[in-house]
This record gives sequence, structure tokens and C-alpha cells, in this order.
Amino acid sequence: MLNSRVGTIYNQRVRANIFLIINAVIVGYLILRLFLNRKSQRPTPLKDEIARFRHPAAKDLFRESRENYTKANPQGPKEERSLNCLFQYNGHTWDAFEVLGIPGGSDPAACQRALHDMRRNSEAAKEFLDLVDLALKQYFST
Repeated sequence: MLNSRVGTIYNQRVRANIFLIINAVIVGYLILRLFLNRKSQRPTPLKDEIARFRHPAAKDLFRESRENYTKANPQGPKEERSLNCLFQYNGHTWDAFEVLGIPGGSDPAACQRALHDMRRNSEAAKEFLDLVDLALKQYFST
């Protein structure tokens, strides 16, 4: 009886060792396959604005649209205007449109409505909002 019990324990240890060896071989094979079969892949090309105009047809379309624009506007483009209305307060630079929570370059009426709402909701920031108003007046006067 003792002999059969020792044999059973021995068989269980052998089975456990064989199981570990088989798993180690399989994992080793998968790791080798992963690293050895790895192909060098080219990086994904970026879609940039310049690549669009490399095609001859795209160049013609671009040239044609540019010619049509110059025919419609012979004096050229109007003066460009910045969409930011920057001012300084307490050593920091602020954008008046961001302070008011409206899109940059909004019309003066939208700015005045937003400024009126801000003044009604916060009385403590009177000096700050006065600077916002002054910056917007200068922005729209130029």
C-alpha cells in the first residue's frame, strides 16, 4: 500500500513537470515567432495639404480656383483681421472674447450682450470687465 501511494505521488510530480515543460516550450515558441516574424513596416504616411497638390489634376483645380478668385477680386484680398482681442490685467494676457465666452471675431452687439450679462452676474470684477470693454472698443475702432 505504501508503495502504491509513493508511486501515485511520483506520477503526479512527473505530470506537473511535464505540464510545465510543455507550457514553457509553447510560450517560448510563441515568443520566438513574435520576434522573428516581425516585418519592418513603413510608417503611415501623413495626409498633409501639400500632398493634395502633387497630383496634376489637383494642381489644375488649385490654379483655376485661384484665377477665379483674382478675377472676382482684382484688388486682392481685404485686410486680414486678427480674431483675438488681447489685453493685459495683473501681468497676464487675456483674450476678451474668451473672457466673455463668445467666439473670436464676434460682432460688437454680441460682445455688448455678453459683457452686460457678465456685469450683471459678477459685481466684484468691475475693473476687469471695464478693461474688457476698453479692449473691445479699441478692437472694433481699428
